[in-house]
Amino acid sequence: MEKLNKEHSVKDNLKIKFIIYSIIWFLTIAALISSYFVLSANIKKVQEKNDLNTSYIEENKAEEAKAQAIYIPKVEEKKINYSLSNKVSNIAVFGLDERAEVYDGDWARADTMMIVTIDEKNSKIKLSSILRDCYVDVLEYGNIVKDKINHSFAYGASEEYDKSENPYRAYHAGALRSVKALNDNFDLNIKDYVIINFTSFKNIIDKIGGIEVNLTDEEAKEVNGAMGEFEVYGKFSKLSEGGGVKLLDGNQALAYARNRNIGGDPDRALRQRIVIQAMYKKMKFINPIQLTSVIKELMAMIKTNLTTVQIVSFATKVLFNDMLFVNTRFPVDNNWYGDIINGISYDIIDDEELNIKQIKDFIYNDILPEEIQNGETTTAPQ
Repeated sequence: MEKLNKEHSVKDNLKIKFIIYSIIWFLTIAALISSYFVLSANIKKVQEKNDLNTSYIEENKAEEAKAQAIYIPKVEEKKINYSLSNKVSNIAVFGLDERAEVYDGDWARADTMMIVTIDEKNSKIKLSSILRDCYVDVLEYGNIVKDKINHSFAYGASEEYDKSENPYRAYHAGALRSVKALNDNFDLNIKDYVIINFTSFKNIIDKIGGIEVNLTDEEAKEVNGAMGEFEVYGKFSKLSEGGGVKLLDGNQALAYARNRNIGGDPDRALRQRIVIQAMYKKMKFINPIQLTSVIKELMAMIKTNLTTVQIVSFATKVLFNDMLFVNTRFPVDNNWYGDIINGISYDIIDDEELNIKQIKDFIYNDILPEEIQNGETTTAPQ
């Protein structure tokens, strides 16, 4: 009789556990579905308020097609064919270092130029920095000139502003011109872009409770030294002395990412990628309701030609799938050098054909150049 009671007790416990797990599973799925629809609705509201996301592109298709058709012989000769896949999506990200919303014609350059690749084929998110001082072919007022690649944004924005005096249309014109520079010089076919003022990222970082970053002693000292500049954006805060893994708030993370005093542009680009990677890791583990709030706030900070459906689709793939995050930079260390031309410093790509091959190998074939594999230009995949 005692044995029978024990068997009944075990069965009852199993039933109770099954019911509890079923309820938890149901609530989790319901929260995810609810978050998905709330996220969709929030993104749609933001885009409806920001009508420039579609009006500029629709009104200027013919003009932009003409600009895109301008022939650049040196780049065209070095075309390398790769089979494109609908499992690999590329989005250009342009970060503006702005201290005001409107520049009245004096437009900001793209302080940060990145390519975000969502590689569903290999279940990876790839983040590629492009050195902003790369000396490349850029379209300026109908002519191809040699200049820094990040100047392309200012050229496109100022030209549109001269015509329309509409700052919001100018932002998109700058992005389209920067996309053209990336495509023409690196033989890519990017169509989508996101513009963001990276200073705004501090609000997101604070909202998710900060990010963990492993700092050197020198980096920690530099962040503390720079905090006076960022006091105008919020509370004054300093890190504990010495290096190591630190929990950075928004101001500290911004000071770390904008640090120009340790290393050159490649080091600064690396720090920016580390911040984005740390944000991605943190956002993967916050609850769906908080995530919806964070993405809603992020959407209010950006300008993009992506549709609501595309944004929700990308966000779902990136945040609700187990994808490896890999980040790197082009050109790689042994394929560029610094030079002074007419008193201005530039990053000169040594072998442009090799640079194109390395970028496209990384994006489409999931092949890292040997220099990257040796850890010279990237953090370890996480």
